[in-house]
Formats: sequence, structure tokens, C-alpha cells
Amino acid sequence: MCAQKSIDISAKLKILEEVETGTFSKTKITERYKIAKSTLSTIIKYKEKIDAAVAAGSFGSMRHIRKASHKDIENELLAWFKRARNSNVSISGPLMKEKAKEVSVSIGIDNFQSSDGWLWRFQKRYKISSHVVSGETNKVNENDITEWLKYFYGIRRSYDEKDIFKIYIQS
Repeated sequence: MCAQKSIDISAKLKILEEVETGTFSKTKITERYKIAKSTLSTIIKYKEKIDAAVAAGSFGSMRHIRKASHKDIENELLAWFKRARNSNVSISGPLMKEKAKEVSVSIGIDNFQSSDGWLWRFQKRYKISSHVVSGETNKVNENDITEWLKYFYGIRRSYDEKDIFKIYIQS
């Protein structure tokens, strides 16, 4: 047995399921997962917290359930982020940190530090990736499609049917 072994949330759920169903004795469970009996007792003790955390969001690969210290800032920042992404706006890390500072000031929290570590945990907590929104991932404007089709059909009418061929795009 390791001196200290950190178990991810999905394994804790499996352990709790085995304890509840009685599939294995507690001793067998500690042997199977190579954990101390006190660790098993702690997992059982915090069953409600583990279940609540999993119901609130996916914590499968995380090892600890840590709540945000400034949840109100994160909620407002997440709402802003979703609005910006729905408008196909690329958002960089420094921009998110700056917006978090603005939100903290508007809420009245003066001691908030939007560090790189905070940003990393925020992005991990809400599964936000920092890739550029570009190319075919952007939505196409429906008005542009309609205008182009009108233009295309206007050009097409000027040709005979025998002069029109199919073109296949290869990528």
C-alpha cells in the first residue's frame, strides 16, 4: 500500500457502488484498490458530497472536489465567455484574465488575482479550450448563402444545359 494515494472521482464512485451493493467486503475493497481502511471510511463519509459534485458537473478524472473561491466571478465570466463564443469571437487567456478582473471590480471584490494558475483551473473546471475559432468551425451567415445562390443562379441561366458539368471537391 502507498503511503498516500490519490483516487480520482470515478474510482470513488465505483468504490461507493461496491460498498452499497455489498459485492465485496470492505477489506476486499481496500485490497482491490490498494487503499487504507481510513481512506475507504473517508470516501464513505463524504458520499453525499461526491454524489452532489458528480451531479453538478463531470469530475471523472479529477482527484479532488474543489470549489471555486469566487464562484460569483466565475459564473459571470462563464456567461460572458459563452456569449462571446456564440458570436464566434476568439478569446485568449489574457483577455479572460482581464475580463475576470473587470468582473471582480464590478462585484466589489478587491483582493481577486486572476493569475495563470487561476485561469488554468477555471478552464479545466468548465472544460474551456483556448483554441482559435476559425475556418469551418465558424457558422456561415444565412444571408450570405441566400445572396450567393441568387448570384449563382443568375450566372447559371446564361449557360446552356450542355455546358454545365458537375464538379466534385476533393479535400
